[in-house]
Amino acid sequence: MLSTVVIIGNIIAFVASIFMVIAGLLNDRKQILFVQIIQMTLFIISNIVLKGYTAVVINAISIIRNLFAYKDKLSNTVSYILLALTAIFTFIFNNHFIIGLLPLIGTIVFTLNLNNKNIIKIKLALSFSMLMWLIFDIYIQSYSSALFDFLSMAAGIITIYQVKTHKEKDKNKNEA
Repeated sequence: MLSTVVIIGNIIAFVASIFMVIAGLLNDRKQILFVQIIQMTLFIISNIVLKGYTAVVINAISIIRNLFAYKDKLSNTVSYILLALTAIFTFIFNNHFIIGLLPLIGTIVFTLNLNNKNIIKIKLALSFSMLMWLIFDIYIQSYSSALFDFLSMAAGIITIYQVKTHKEKDKNKNEA
């Protein structure tokens, strides 16, 4: 039986995950960033409830990153500084040892691929990041987050397959 704390944390995480889906459906960059700030704020609350302090740190710094991006002030230098701060504070606040480092690893891999022009590499990085979060979320009993992590990871893998299939069809069409 799940404790009341776990249920409350999962309800908040579920609402945050809905905002994550909404952000994925939007096309306006500023709207996406704004909705992601709401999403991450809710994830912070959920992760405090579930004692996932690594996620609290990562989401808090991600809010700062999104605020820079929203104001068109997010340079590579700012990104790397925020990434370094994420790593430092993750090591300070990590209360789940190796498992607590998984979201950091996923965040680093994804962040380093954000400027990549290859959609397959971006989707691979995102899917890897979601796998890291999936393991972490299961560990802290954030099952609603884990479900959305899994769905995001699956969507990324499906998109990779579709892109590769489309490229192969175009290649075969051009050779014919």
